[in-house]
Amino acid sequence: MESDNVSTDGTAGHACTSCKENKRRCDKKLPSCSLCLRTGRVCDYSDSLQPNYTDEINDLRNRVRELEQHASFLDSDILSLCSLAVGPRHFVVPEFVSATLGSKDDIQNVMSLYFESVHIWMPIISKTKLNRLMDQTKEVMKADTALLLLCMRLVQDTPSDQQAAVSELYSLAKEYNHDLERNGLVSLRTVQAGLLISVYELGHGIYPAAFTSIGHCARGRVALGLHDKSAPQLAGRCFSWVDWEEKQRVWWMVVILDRYVTVGSDYRPMCTEDPNKDTLLPGDDKAWDSGRVSLSSSSNGVTTPFSRLAQASNLLGRVIRHCNDRTMEGKFALDDFYILCQTITSLIELVPVDDSLSSMELCVASSICFSALLKLSNHHSCDMLSEDGQYLDPEVAPRVRACMQRCLEMMKDISGRVISLVQALREHISTTTMIRLSPLVLHCIYNCATNLSWMSLETNNPQYATGKRICQDILRVIYIRWKVAGKYSPYCFIDDLLTLVPGRMRAADR
Repeated sequence: MESDNVSTDGTAGHACTSCKENKRRCDKKLPSCSLCLRTGRVCDYSDSLQPNYTDEINDLRNRVRELEQHASFLDSDILSLCSLAVGPRHFVVPEFVSATLGSKDDIQNVMSLYFESVHIWMPIISKTKLNRLMDQTKEVMKADTALLLLCMRLVQDTPSDQQAAVSELYSLAKEYNHDLERNGLVSLRTVQAGLLISVYELGHGIYPAAFTSIGHCARGRVALGLHDKSAPQLAGRCFSWVDWEEKQRVWWMVVILDRYVTVGSDYRPMCTEDPNKDTLLPGDDKAWDSGRVSLSSSSNGVTTPFSRLAQASNLLGRVIRHCNDRTMEGKFALDDFYILCQTITSLIELVPVDDSLSSMELCVASSICFSALLKLSNHHSCDMLSEDGQYLDPEVAPRVRACMQRCLEMMKDISGRVISLVQALREHISTTTMIRLSPLVLHCIYNCATNLSWMSLETNNPQYATGKRICQDILRVIYIRWKVAGKYSPYCFIDDLLTLVPGRMRAADR
């Protein structure tokens, strides 16, 4: 027995092995305790059977983390008063997830293809950080990293048809995402993974899952504190510009997708607030990819594709709120209409169609602007038929008629611009470039096709019918990559459908 196991009073420093195993009270006398003397057992005070408290300590740590995380939602004042910091939780990556990800070479291949395709128009994952993280990962991978890699593979997947989009890989990614959330893991990587799932769903027409998934990402963004630096910050501190920029880009992507999934449905509110005037735009894309510090695009006058997309989506959000607002007086609604038209048109001029042809990223920003103007013009094209009659006021009626005329002209103008964009895209799309195409261009093309259908039916102008066929052709091409294009196509034949509806009012007769 070692001397450091002897107490100052001459007794052993801990109970003997026999008493501990039999849960008996030990008087720790030396060289043998009284119970061992009485029963004739060997009294062993060695350290070899000292209890291992590692599991208990880990359980206690996990419990503390759980309490801290609950406090951030139930009573954030407790979290701040006690100066608690929610530490990361550690989960073992399930075998079926590891098997799906494959070897290190397989994972590296997924990453390389992702950064050459989806990342081009959706740069929300830091290439330098992820590469560094994978270099540091020896054998044990973090659960949220595994989820992110799984979703990076998913969003590159091209199903054979619309039904096949709900694939085994998609189901696995959704299930694993929900499993981590149920077990209390929320991080920047889980929100990034959720955004990739949302893109896969909206790109392949998995509704209403796409609509609800982006709402889930919006709540995850709030949970992390990305919406307000004064809120509990579950995402942790930023130690570099790259860290800060990545959070900003995730915040913006939630805003962008929230507006995109809402634009096609009237009177459904968005899940995210509008960016305020102090909100910084994303910084330089190339600088961020390389890890170089760069000022925000809004402060140095240099605007990159992703920041243009952010600006366009911000304006689209304003259009959605404008169209959903049924409380605004007619004259103020008309004022807002003209302001929005002018602002969006000005942004379109900053992203000329010619530039967008050589850059698929800029094409997305243009498409979002076109979608915003088409929604705005469709909304106000029938103001004189408003049921509440506020636009029939003698003081407002002349402005309303002028607004309706402006809407018709704008529909024709924007439809022409979309056709030009579609024709140029058709020339540039190939097997190698298709992987870089964003699904966010599709609503604009579809909306243009339906407007051309209306105009073709009501004017019998063959140019409109030709334009509609151009839109339908590009939808068939894009279907190879994004299956939702196949769901848009049937609705482009609205002119054929409406000829079957008796008594339909023609716009020319209004």
